[in-house]
Amino acid sequence: MGKNDRAKAATHVIIFIVLCAFFFGILIKFGVGVYNDSDQYITMHVRREPVYPVFLYLIRSLFGDRWMTAAGVLQTIMVIFASYDFILYISDTAGFKAPGTYLIGVIVMAPYIVTPFVSHMHINLSVGIMSESIAMPMFLGFFVRMHKMLIGRKTGDTIAALFLAIVISLTRSNLIILLVAWLIVALAVYIPRKKIIGVLLIIAAFIGSFAVRDVATKSYNLRFNDRYVGNEFTKQTALANIFYATDRAAGERIEDDELKGIFYVLYDQMDAYGYSYLYAGDSAADRAVYLEEMHDRVKFDVIEYGLRDVIEATGIHDYIDYNIIAEEYCSQLIPILFPACIGRWIPDMLIMGLRGLVRSISVCSTVGYVIAAVLYAVAICLMILLFREDKRSPGAIMIALSLLLILGNAFGTAMIIMCISRYMVYGFATFYSALLTGATELYRRRRK
Repeated sequence: MGKNDRAKAATHVIIFIVLCAFFFGILIKFGVGVYNDSDQYITMHVRREPVYPVFLYLIRSLFGDRWMTAAGVLQTIMVIFASYDFILYISDTAGFKAPGTYLIGVIVMAPYIVTPFVSHMHINLSVGIMSESIAMPMFLGFFVRMHKMLIGRKTGDTIAALFLAIVISLTRSNLIILLVAWLIVALAVYIPRKKIIGVLLIIAAFIGSFAVRDVATKSYNLRFNDRYVGNEFTKQTALANIFYATDRAAGERIEDDELKGIFYVLYDQMDAYGYSYLYAGDSAADRAVYLEEMHDRVKFDVIEYGLRDVIEATGIHDYIDYNIIAEEYCSQLIPILFPACIGRWIPDMLIMGLRGLVRSISVCSTVGYVIAAVLYAVAICLMILLFREDKRSPGAIMIALSLLLILGNAFGTAMIIMCISRYMVYGFATFYSALLTGATELYRRRRK
């Protein structure tokens, strides 16, 4: 083994030791975190995507009363190995020596340091009983496989990336955008080859992935909730942002008297609480920021609890039954109310999406906005310069992929739920790693 090989091996060992010390240190210092949503994962709730509840179920089955400690240990191990794999891949791709590799390590650990301070619930991502604890490391693995797919154009990487996208989307539903990202990248790989069969198989796999998600979710609920149903809460979540931006006069558009009566009951309750856009500031930015505060209150206090009271008054008390009916009411209200509030909903969504872009790599403050804008501009310029010199540039492809995933996550999430920090933090490590890789590649090209 040569001197360079020994130095590289030593760097890898140091990185692994630091990751172990850091993540096990979090577990030892803070223990396993239980938060607002944790109970729904533990109780195999019908609203939750199946992967994380089943993960916890298997741990409980194996470890009994000590399952929570076991979950913390297993999650920590998963994060360590995913982070290690990501750091080494980025380092090898960029040709970093020890300092660059250590810097990537710091970048990967940064979200786990920052999130407890900036998130509303002060979540420790690696040891919390939250789906992010396993979705985050899987996301790093997905990014690596997607980059390999673009660089190496191998079928195995394409299949591995799709598999991870499906699993991650069954862990966090807002990350269904990974399936769309996979489709875009896969088509970008296969269309230039002019292989019609390959393109058709890609499209079929994309469509089939949604069928897999549907069957997996319903099978999970059949096994643990005795009903072959999906996550019966999507429409209620989507209606929250629409309801927030709606005026009471929109009720006149509803022809069905029963549905109209339900609308007025819910709207008057929201108005009495002061949860609508009418109680925000005058500007679109004020409305969007206020929506971040009000989204969950509209979703739970107004829509869920209001519809529960209406439906239970008819004699239906089973939780799944009245959620199914509530979803039906919401699916009727959305197409009626949406056209009446689209002029406010679109700016709300765009501003929330922009805030999501900022939160992916910075914080929402005056300085944070400026920093994010500068960094995105630098990343785009780097990408363009590298692509002009080499259409297969690893750094340019990595930047493009990181931007695609951040854009999809920010605006996809903004359409349904809030772009809060723990939803946006996925893009942090990939963006800064890509930026560093691209800058290093350009520097080396200029030196030559």
